[in-house]
Amino acid sequence: NIPIDQEHVFKFEGFASATSTCIQNQLTIIERADPATYTTLYHQLPALAKDKAQYFYRYQPLNVDYASFNVVNSNFVKDKNQLYVVTDKGILSLHYKIARVEALNAAYILLDGKKLLYYEPHQHIGLLEINIPSSNKIKFLNEKTVIIDQLIVISGKKFGYPAVDPGSFELLEGSNGNATWSRDKNHVYYKQQIFSEADPKTFEVLKFAVAKDAKHIFIGNKIFNGPDVKSFKKVDKSRVNHDFEDDLGNRYWYQTNKGEVILVPVTKK
Repeated sequence: NIPIDQEHVFKFEGFASATSTCIQNQLTIIERADPATYTTLYHQLPALAKDKAQYFYRYQPLNVDYASFNVVNSNFVKDKNQLYVVTDKGILSLHYKIARVEALNAAYILLDGKKLLYYEPHQHIGLLEINIPSSNKIKFLNEKTVIIDQLIVISGKKFGYPAVDPGSFELLEGSNGNATWSRDKNHVYYKQQIFSEADPKTFEVLKFAVAKDAKHIFIGNKIFNGPDVKSFKKVDKSRVNHDFEDDLGNRYWYQTNKGEVILVPVTKK
């Protein structure tokens, strides 16, 4: 429930107590908010609200055109005059002259069918834009990976290898916008760069950076020698207390060291 009286709308705000280290909530007034018509719009955008005359974000009045204001997706809002980006610091205006704004999903928007915008609030990345030659066919592989006609975009950036074939492209391993392993009909890619040692027809990911094809086992973009390639496989560690094995009795633990994946041989007793 929203705390109100006849004249004001209130918010709970935390203050450090003078007599203890605990945070105590106190009611403070939301400036210029009308108690009779104030309502939250959290189903559209967290921390968004409005009354009969204006919108509020994080309890602060927004300087937007009230009649035409609407939420585009979780990162962008707009009115008839302006496009805005939703940031940790507030809703900030973007100086784009636009006629049409299309939300492709929760992460991407398309301006006039020609410019792709993506906002990443973390890792100091911010706003990214890509000019799109055409936008007839749009296909999402996950929330952050999209194929637009002949262009593959991951986390707001063009795919690292320019000659990748979009028609046969598939993401094999990756999360949070990272393409660890991918392939098309011609090549296997490790972290968006061509990996010519791997055969795309027989390539398979076993676990994260560990993969194999008909001839080799790979840890990232390096060939791992030792095990029998054909029988090398991932196993249930809870059942056998190791991660990989082959039919020759080789067994390995999967470990990471300073961000690098290593396979540690299990000592035979």
